[in-house]
Amino acid sequence: MARAGIYKSEVLRARDRLISQGKYPSIDAVRVELGNTGSKVTIHRYLKEIEDEEATATAPKISISDELAELVGRLSTRLEFDANARVVALMEEFNAKEAQYKASLETSKSETAAARRQLEQTQLELARERESYEHAGRQLAAKAIEQAQLVEHTTQLQTRLESAQAHSQSLEEKHTHAREALEHFREASKEQRERELRQHEHQLQYLQTELTKANAAVSANQQQMRNDHQQNQALARELAQLKSQFQQLQAQLLAAQQAAEGFAGMSQQLEEMSAKALGQEQDLARLHTDLHQATQRNLELERLLAATAAADSARQQLTEELMRRLDTLQAQPEPRTAKGK
Repeated sequence: MARAGIYKSEVLRARDRLISQGKYPSIDAVRVELGNTGSKVTIHRYLKEIEDEEATATAPKISISDELAELVGRLSTRLEFDANARVVALMEEFNAKEAQYKASLETSKSETAAARRQLEQTQLELARERESYEHAGRQLAAKAIEQAQLVEHTTQLQTRLESAQAHSQSLEEKHTHAREALEHFREASKEQRERELRQHEHQLQYLQTELTKANAAVSANQQQMRNDHQQNQALARELAQLKSQFQQLQAQLLAAQQAAEGFAGMSQQLEEMSAKALGQEQDLARLHTDLHQATQRNLELERLLAATAAADSARQQLTEELMRRLDTLQAQPEPRTAKGK
């Protein structure tokens, strides 16, 4: 692990070791000798100070050629420092932009994945709502059929009840007519007897005969009345049964009406579910739009990343060209530097 800082003495020792090995003490070589510790700017500053101190200490002994070589070396070192500083700045800028683009790309990918998950969830919910809507529609249709059958049955029972009531009323009218006829006959018989009592006795036998006939007719009428009474009792029982059935039908009709009210509530629920499904379809369309926008943004970021990679490749080629030029400039002063040592 690299240390936080280095000392000038460490740079001097590393430089001396490189020179003793016949190597040029460049900034990168010194940094490698130090174990990849320290910044290039600090190493360059210490190297410049060391060279300045050595130049000051050995100034009277240096010839013009050595001074030129030293000047070339300094210029090369400065050029290398400037180039390295520029490369470092460019690399830092590129790394920062690359990190930014990668972070933006990861964010876009996360947003896209979240949008896709939300879209899938919305599609599942929409499918469930549609299935529930169809099930409720089937139930409503079945209830409507059942209600229609109940209404038809109720209509038939009401028709039968009206017919039974009409028949019962007809029997009651017949019974009333029979009672009125009997009462009229009794009154007529009474008047006839009173007239016959005032008539001559020779008409007594004729009146007795007529009375016998009248009694027979009365007996027949009484028998008819008994028969009518029994028939009325049977009709009364049938009427009671019909009334009971009518009450049951009324209860069924009330239940059917309640069911119809429930169906109306279900219709309202179906309308609410339809509105909810429409809202979910609108949310689905909006999610499709967001997904398309996120995809376009992702493509734009990929294009920017490709452009950045191309720019980085160009900068890397420029850096390699500068390093080759620096190596060409550094190749000449190395032996003289070693001789000066």
